[in-house]
Amino acid sequence: MAPYLTALRQFIKTGQIEQAREQLSILSSRMDNEKKDVIEMLALASDKTALSLLDFLLGETTLDSETRKRLFQLTLDRAHLNFDFTTLLLDHGNRSQLIHYVPLFKHILSNETNEGLLNRIIRTAGKFKIDRLVDDVAEFIFYDHMALKTDAIEALKRIGNTKARERLEQIALTDKCDQEVLDAIAVLKMNLSGAPLAAIEPDITQKQQETNSFEANLTLLASTRMVQRVQALAYFSTHGTRVAEALARSITDLNNLNHDLVVNLLELTARTIPRGSIDSLFTLISHKKMNNSIRFAVYNALEAFPELESVARIIKGISDPSMHIRMAAIKVLERHCSDYIVAEIKNKIESGAKTIEMLVHTILDARAVCLMEALMSSDTFSYITSNYLEKSAPLPVIVSFISIMEKRNLKSTAKKYIRLRDQKAAIKRERFIVISASRAYLDVYAKLIHTCGYATQTFTSTQEAFEAIVLEKPVAIVCDLFFANMTALEFAREIREMFAPKEVPIIISSLRQGLSKPELDQELKKTMVNVFCNFPATTKQIKSWINSA
Repeated sequence: MAPYLTALRQFIKTGQIEQAREQLSILSSRMDNEKKDVIEMLALASDKTALSLLDFLLGETTLDSETRKRLFQLTLDRAHLNFDFTTLLLDHGNRSQLIHYVPLFKHILSNETNEGLLNRIIRTAGKFKIDRLVDDVAEFIFYDHMALKTDAIEALKRIGNTKARERLEQIALTDKCDQEVLDAIAVLKMNLSGAPLAAIEPDITQKQQETNSFEANLTLLASTRMVQRVQALAYFSTHGTRVAEALARSITDLNNLNHDLVVNLLELTARTIPRGSIDSLFTLISHKKMNNSIRFAVYNALEAFPELESVARIIKGISDPSMHIRMAAIKVLERHCSDYIVAEIKNKIESGAKTIEMLVHTILDARAVCLMEALMSSDTFSYITSNYLEKSAPLPVIVSFISIMEKRNLKSTAKKYIRLRDQKAAIKRERFIVISASRAYLDVYAKLIHTCGYATQTFTSTQEAFEAIVLEKPVAIVCDLFFANMTALEFAREIREMFAPKEVPIIISSLRQGLSKPELDQELKKTMVNVFCNFPATTKQIKSWINSA
């Protein structure tokens, strides 16, 4: 390691802030690989040291844009775990960055009690006219805290849009109305008098009909009857914003959740990707006693989002003893990877803990290519990876690893694993078909089925799966209960026109637990589904599906 990095690492480790700052003052002149190592050091530094050094670096205007971007992301990741880092974002962020941090601000406004931090976020919302925080800021007018109430009213005045005025007018109808509220409404009415007219609201009858439809379908979504759930899923699939609203309402008491209602809403979140649901998703994963099937569904929903500001709070999922939870967490971290995520995972792998082999195997089984490539600098990761690939890794994992070697132009290593791939590909194994919209679901079953000695072909589309089944008969089919265009029962009817239950067993494996058993058993019998079980099944169950067919 270069003397520059060696000295800096020691200063950071021992908390010598001034000496570390002196080293960091020349960071702009260092090589890109050194900047990357410095960011990793800061990711693992103590909160006290990282707060001071990140504050210093974010104020350095000589740094290139890519390094600054990564430093802001690191600060954001750490802010999700320690709200004190939020002050750095407020101090150094511009308006476009602050708007990007809105999910964090919403979470803090809902959960934090630190008056100083709440005050800063409320004032920032007003100063930078962050209209996405109108509802969150308005809530503080209801608090019995005069300073925060005054700040909230002032912030809504500064945001100055129609929504801010409407929220104040709603508050004016409550017992929290006072002269400050009325004065703010008057100012906004005057300021908005020349603004374009708001869109015409639907008439009262139409709004009531929409509300009734929403309420009725929310009730059906928790029904024990399959047909009613299907009806509600169809409704909410085309009403993404209502999904976010329904999810928020359904998790007000985290200790008494309606399991299937929440699971269904989380699946709908993965389908419709409403950004309004992000705060609810992080509220759920922050709950320490969350049911595993709900936790899996939350991770699955988060993976569906093309962009998330930070997934730092999900890092604890990689240490979960349940393989399907680790798999789902890694899928999210892979899609939304950052320097902080990589540094934390690498640190865990190099810690020597007993569970690191299990963690590395799950990263490989998830085919988390970005994480795999970033972790190759760890000798421990490389050693465990090599052993797993040579001894027991599924074929798709080997294929993913070869792609990394070829990308890095490591031709001799790639050739070694190409030979191994070809050897494994030559071994004929009976094949399972697995179908689910969830990629984590697919990877979990691919791992379990491989452990049982079978090959797996996975699909997110029922049509593509059907075509593969027509082309070559599988040994069995495993699928989720609901798809975007049909249910597993409808899919089973199509398969039974070609293959009898003893020829190709069909197994529905689902997170749902609350369906009416008599009705479900009747439907399973009619569609000749062999097994309905919880997700995920055990390897013992998987073997029994074939042995009993």
